[in-house]
Amino acid sequence: MYKASVIADSRYKRKRLVTFEFNLPKCVVAEMNTSRSLSRNSASSRAIPSDRIISAIESDPFIPEWTAANKGMVAAGHLNENASREATKDCLAARDYMIAYVKRQVARGVSKQDANRYLEPWMFTTIVATGTDRAWEWFFGLRDHGDADPKIGKAARLMHEAYDDSKPREMDEGDWHLPYIKEGDRERAIETECTGKYGIRYTFLLAHMSAARCARISYLRQHEDRSVADEVSRACELVKSGHWSPTEHQAVVMPGHNQGGNFGNDQPFAQFRHLIGDGY
Repeated sequence: MYKASVIADSRYKRKRLVTFEFNLPKCVVAEMNTSRSLSRNSASSRAIPSDRIISAIESDPFIPEWTAANKGMVAAGHLNENASREATKDCLAARDYMIAYVKRQVARGVSKQDANRYLEPWMFTTIVATGTDRAWEWFFGLRDHGDADPKIGKAARLMHEAYDDSKPREMDEGDWHLPYIKEGDRERAIETECTGKYGIRYTFLLAHMSAARCARISYLRQHEDRSVADEVSRACELVKSGHWSPTEHQAVVMPGHNQGGNFGNDQPFAQFRHLIGDGY
């Protein structure tokens, strides 16, 4: 189903940094990815077992709000009621056929990264995305618009409403924007820093934990409670293997910084990714 929530909202002076978690149809992820000023991670068809996806599209399949054919990109309004009903009937029949096909493929040993692709037309997917106020204004201007594809437009409207309703946390220099970090995590990080176990200071421990959770959205396990050791280990493995994108959602208020990246031209936020040495 469609849904959207702000999971981190930070403001330093007049500049704002916001992280969303939201659901939208898998078929319009490409349109989301054209917003290059946003940092993103999403649920993966390669990572989620086929039976979980099948269960999801049986109980809550994506069905378009059918629109009428027209020249150009913008449809000619809604399809009539009778045609819409028949289109939905055929769409669900195609889903059932493809579910049976995927089950046969899985039974013969086909990997989920191959088999699951045929389920994507009926899938919703979950995305975590982070951007500055300027980046979100660009996104809403394009996607929360009458000419946008309704499949992404509906998600954009929910996000825009959540954005307008959210109250940013006022930041000082040195404060961190940390998606998925709760108060209990801060207490655990302080205890871990005091033991000197990892040789990582408190704020960087939290940033590692946040990055690990942003990465686990691939498996839809981003809200699981895991140990500090597991979170830090996972984040370090990601960086070591070159998977830097989950470290783009965390940022520290650092006025005058010269870090690159999606927030590099939107001071004062410096991405964790660039503070730990990638610097693309």
